[in-house]
Amino acid sequence: MGLRSVGVLVLGIVVLVMASACLNQPTRTNTPTSPSTSSLTTSHRERGDVNPPEILDFNWTPTKVVWDKIYDIKITFRVIDDESRIKRVVLKFVPVGYEYFITKYGMRPEDYPKVFPPEKERVYELKPVDGVFDELKEEFSVEIKNITGGREYRMIITAEDDAGNTQKFEYKTPYIRQYENLGRRLYEKGIIVGTPYYVWYRNDLSNWHDYGHKYTPLMGTYKSNDPIVISKHIDWATGYGINLFLVSWSGYEEGDLKFFDENLQLMFNISISQDIYIAILYESVGRLISRPPPVYISLDDERNVEILTSDLRYLAKMYFSKQNYLRIEGKPIVYLYESKGYTGNLENAIRRVRETITNEYGTDIFLISDHAHPLADMDDPVWIDRLKQFDGVTVWLGGYLPDGKYVGGSYTKQLKINYSKWYNLTSKLGILLIPFGTPEFDNRLSWGSPNSIPILRDKNSSKQNLQTLLEYSSELPDSHKMIFWGTFNDFFESTTLEPAQQYEFSSLDGLREVLEEYLENITSPEPQVLDFNWTPTKVAWDKVYDLNVSFKLSYPPDEISSVKLIFKPENYSYFITEYGMRREDYYKVFPNDSRVYELTPVDGVLDEPLEEFEVNITNITGGAEYWILIQIQTKNGRTVEYKRKTPYIRQYENFGRQLYEKGILVGATYYLWYRREYGRSNWDDGHLLTPLLGEYLSNDSTVISKTIDWMTGYGINTVILSYDPNFMDKIELFMKNPLVKEIKVSFMYECPGRLQEDLREWFPLNEHNLNIMSEDIIRFFEIAEKNGADLLKIDNKYVFQIYGAATFSGNVSAGMSSLRNIIESRVGVDVYIIGDHLILTIEPAMSEIVVRNSLYFDGISSWAAGYLNDGNYGSSYEEYLDVGYRKWRIFCDKNKIGLHPAIIPSFDGRWVSWGNPNEVPVERSPKKFRERLEIAYKYATEPKFLIINTYNDFFENTQIEPTTEEGMLYLEVLKDFLETVSTYR
Repeated sequence: MGLRSVGVLVLGIVVLVMASACLNQPTRTNTPTSPSTSSLTTSHRERGDVNPPEILDFNWTPTKVVWDKIYDIKITFRVIDDESRIKRVVLKFVPVGYEYFITKYGMRPEDYPKVFPPEKERVYELKPVDGVFDELKEEFSVEIKNITGGREYRMIITAEDDAGNTQKFEYKTPYIRQYENLGRRLYEKGIIVGTPYYVWYRNDLSNWHDYGHKYTPLMGTYKSNDPIVISKHIDWATGYGINLFLVSWSGYEEGDLKFFDENLQLMFNISISQDIYIAILYESVGRLISRPPPVYISLDDERNVEILTSDLRYLAKMYFSKQNYLRIEGKPIVYLYESKGYTGNLENAIRRVRETITNEYGTDIFLISDHAHPLADMDDPVWIDRLKQFDGVTVWLGGYLPDGKYVGGSYTKQLKINYSKWYNLTSKLGILLIPFGTPEFDNRLSWGSPNSIPILRDKNSSKQNLQTLLEYSSELPDSHKMIFWGTFNDFFESTTLEPAQQYEFSSLDGLREVLEEYLENITSPEPQVLDFNWTPTKVAWDKVYDLNVSFKLSYPPDEISSVKLIFKPENYSYFITEYGMRREDYYKVFPNDSRVYELTPVDGVLDEPLEEFEVNITNITGGAEYWILIQIQTKNGRTVEYKRKTPYIRQYENFGRQLYEKGILVGATYYLWYRREYGRSNWDDGHLLTPLLGEYLSNDSTVISKTIDWMTGYGINTVILSYDPNFMDKIELFMKNPLVKEIKVSFMYECPGRLQEDLREWFPLNEHNLNIMSEDIIRFFEIAEKNGADLLKIDNKYVFQIYGAATFSGNVSAGMSSLRNIIESRVGVDVYIIGDHLILTIEPAMSEIVVRNSLYFDGISSWAAGYLNDGNYGSSYEEYLDVGYRKWRIFCDKNKIGLHPAIIPSFDGRWVSWGNPNEVPVERSPKKFRERLEIAYKYATEPKFLIINTYNDFFENTQIEPTTEEGMLYLEVLKDFLETVSTYR
């Protein structure tokens, strides 16, 4: 186990065998949306039937979606009871409230309904699908129509049986849009409308006070890492026609730079971000070494070339392969702000940068400069030679001049004159012109001169200026035109489009009016895909094999050439470029499974303006998210594409759930510590074997989905998260993954580094340590409940393990009793606590402190199955296990505590930077791994645990996760053993 000194105790993968009656399968979701949350609570009477009904197979599916806006949904689920008939079922559809915008961000109460449109809670008294409550099992279906959107929603189901027992289930949707996506319509018509976006508003809101600002956001002075703020921005922007955020990027290392970069990562991970394109606005000033003013940045200075290359390498690793990163001709675009100030040998420097990125990541970059300044000398050969090093050109905000002396006498005339000249020049040079303008500029209250002359906000002038931008925009190689307008949220220079208290939605209204008028002039009616729906039709143990796709197409039939449906897996090539996955391993991890269907209407003839289509997709391989793309080819040569992405579809049937329903529980310890900070990955600390996934990051949702698919496919049905509160963001991300509903969740509390130690390096159970530990544990339970994770229980007690419990000191009896009481009073349940007291080198009959203290726990286990540095196990490690576990089994039977033996596939920490090069490793052998499983199973008490260290600790080579060297070998050994065991249960 990495980051530990050998000899400390820890717990690992767990196999738990329970009475089947205790193992009610939780409800699960299957939605075509992003991660969401659910929870389950029960109540029952004291006597008679005390088992509450179960709510199963919860599913919600959009049934009416127009340009990404969900209007109607359908909810289905089942309710079952073991003794009493179902009596009553109620569903509530509740809009989530965000009053903290008022209390924390200072939103004015009168602005709240402008930001979050009013919508009443809906309550549905449900009847079963067959119309009568007369069975122990009932199916329910309800349609919810005319959803307003602009927020998340809670779906709360309460089920009651005839005995009065109730079950409550709650699910929270992702953010549902308020507006139809005009930005997507424009993109599909060949128009890209971009605006700079800033992620610089701090957690403490301090920079709202550090600088003056003329306008205040309608949402209040928010922080940039609020997912609802980001979702609202994307909803507003795309609803009014913006389809590209140029996100300001100035670094990633520490402090504000790290915060800004993490906010960009957050933006990509939010579900609604798929509705907008994102690209980088590279902040040359402040990032590169420059001479002010005016700005000169010498690329003859090798330091600048190295910084620029290193930064673009980082951006390529982190962002360029994202599905919604904007590309032109397959090249990710980067706008180099103030690149008109680059001097020196640009040709050599830019060529070196391009070659580095192309060689390392297989793609060139589409670089945009801001050389198209109205005061530039277009006859200067040096200026033009520098311009030629770029693919596209613009000028920041259309060339604001603080003295107000614009070409032609006004800002509006300057835009017309300047872009007319640059359009002619760039057309000859083969460089793309991207006109840029702004509705306003006024930085007199922030960092500007109080004597500068502002551009003032005027709706009529803005509309005229936007028309100029559209007129002079070059046509890109993919037939798109691109313009940039204002900024979305730079309130310090008043260039904002975001709704503000002073002008509300007027700037966005003006933008939308111009864009809709432009659309009307350039387009004819386009094909519309209506009532799109996909439904699994064959599911075996959570694996979707077949699904049905249906939709309606509205368009004159004599103008349609063909209709195709393309079903293809998501592209995860960033595992190769960012994580170093071997190319030959890609299809082992993400199977190739693409289909193309030539479609005809359901009635067989394309002869109506509204036709129905249906296709059955069978034998889906899975192991990825899938794109469902509908392509309509018109007879005038246009191709219109409608696409939706499924959630991750499993590759394997859930063997773990099969075992669970037989009364066998299998768990796996999982570590979330793989990260990259300041350009360095902790994978560099050393490891003997390499993951099949490559050197991944623990906060990657696809890594989490793949892990759960592999775990459950090979029999693991409980994930035991190594719990260090410093990794709480990654723990919560794990719990938000949709597949987490298909696996139980527990945790192992990490005492080292968290609790105070005494002089012996033991952990005294004093008030300080108890407060820290209880608050940490309660926090985990609260996060789990919030995100709908299904926590592991034994005898209706939440199960968790404590790493370091064997070295508790002081009054352990009183301390553990106090810990239990605090948790029970706050969480409302008792807990089943497992200590790491099972030390094979201690005789259980001895009056050792460790042995005595083990009696205050519900169960005991051992870290790394009694691994010893010197390898002094006697005749063999396996015999050492057998003898040690036999002695402890007698002790545990006598004292009525659980014995949960541990097993390791191997142990070898010599390769990690903190390891001991002289330690004796435990042999890594599939045959011996199987033998260790059998020994542990033989001595485990009921309910049986087989604790295997670990799923993914590569630092000490205890992992069973698939590797490039061994493939799926150790998962296969585990599954073979579990199949054998399950035949006797």
